Order: sequence, then structure tokens, then C-alpha cells
Amino acid sequence: MLRATFIGVLFALKACDPNSIGVQNFGSIVGRVYDAKTLKAIPGKILVSATGCNNPVYANPDGTFLLNQVAEGTQTVTATAPGYTSQSVQVVVAKQERSDAGTIPLTSVNQ
Repeated sequence: MLRATFIGVLFALKACDPNSIGVQNFGSIVGRVYDAKTLKAIPGKILVSATGCNNPVYANPDGTFLLNQVAEGTQTVTATAPGYTSQSVQVVVAKQERSDAGTIPLTSVNQ
């Protein structure tokens, strides 16, 4: 089981390696995740991921994030935080460009 997981991680890293496909086929995505009710940053860890590459990141304490080496094309960006409903947005990623996902509001499951 551990070996299969390790191989899966290596495959994911290789898929995101700019040398494996060519750096010209990747771009990046920036954005900000916030609490939909308070309009403020969400305390705790906010995981942000995108289709097109297996490289999730945690948002900064102010809710901003940067996803690097995302495959060009239309990608789905998903933000997830404990106690909140996940939210997804679509972003068009251009090769060697930084695309803006804008702001992604998350709603507390207790509202």
C-alpha cells in the first residue's frame, strides 16, 4: 500500500514537472478565498486545488493563493476549508501567464 501511494505521488509530481511536458504548456492561477458572511479571511487552513495538475496549496492567512504549473486551458479551481461548503470556479489558464480566479466566497455549514 505504501509503495502504491509513493508511486502515485511520484506520478503526480512528474505530471506537474515542467520538464516532463514543457514549461510553455503551463500557467498559474491567483485568487482569494474569504468567508461569504463576514467578507473576511477564514481562520485555519484553506486548501485550494485545480484540475490540470495535482498541486494543491494552502491559502495564505489573508486568503490569497497562488497555484503554479497548471496546465493551459479551462480549469476548475476548488477551495475547501473545515466547517465550510467547498466552492469551485472555472478559470481559463493561458500558457506562461498568470490567470486570476478572482474571489471565492465560502459559506459556513453552520449558517
